[in-house]
Amino acid sequence: MRHVYHPAWYGAISNMLPILTGFVGGGFILKRHGRDAAFINHLLRSTVLESIPFILLDSDYPHAPEYPFPAAIEDIASLVAYVQAHPDLYDSTKLLIGGFSAGGNIALGVSTFLGEEAIRAGKPHPIKGVVALYPPVDLASRHKDPVRPPHPIPGMIIPKSLKDLFDACYFLSPDPDGEKRKPHASPIFADVGTFPSTIYLITCEHDKLLASSEEFRAKLLTEGGGKIDVRGRVIEGVGHGWDGMVTKEGAPGWKEKVETYDEVAKLVHELATN
Repeated sequence: MRHVYHPAWYGAISNMLPILTGFVGGGFILKRHGRDAAFINHLLRSTVLESIPFILLDSDYPHAPEYPFPAAIEDIASLVAYVQAHPDLYDSTKLLIGGFSAGGNIALGVSTFLGEEAIRAGKPHPIKGVVALYPPVDLASRHKDPVRPPHPIPGMIIPKSLKDLFDACYFLSPDPDGEKRKPHASPIFADVGTFPSTIYLITCEHDKLLASSEEFRAKLLTEGGGKIDVRGRVIEGVGHGWDGMVTKEGAPGWKEKVETYDEVAKLVHELATN
């Protein structure tokens, strides 16, 4: 299922519009399509984008265990191919993909999958950039639990039992350990040359995914040779998925949520105007 959004002021959709596609989290198994409404509304109402016509595709993907890896990667790659096949509707040279948690993993996995295809064909990368908020980038390794703060925080610390459930559902091949090390499943193992030119990566201080995601950021910076614009930061004082749990202005994590969404809006603006 895909929901299509564009700014209300724009009226009808015309041709050659920049595209942002987003994928919801849920550990690859939970059907949470539509749960990113706050993020979508923020972009649609952003003053940064008030004069920028763009399309936002809020896309679901095939869920495990009925559709294990690599079904989600192949499905979203097909979505990108659809956009590319309709230049009368979409400007595929300004395509940005992104997601939250598992959705961020899929966005990164798809970007390196398509990057490999582009290299083989001798073509430029079809994606302009990736927005990945607290994505799991290494599904092959065990992650240490972060130090729990003495006070409540927005967000969650993913329990080992839940991660094990996600993994057991997502990888159903005879060699699950081998599949987990594939770059489309664990982007940290990908050749950095297969990623697009811009990656916006947000991680969370009290997230067990923090260490591997920051290792991934460092790899992009050191092995990218300056060709990848790596943006984003560690959000302090929050756990995994904090932004979806903070709903009241002024609450802990609210300021960081707004700042993060604003930074994505600025990236969309930059993509659309360059």
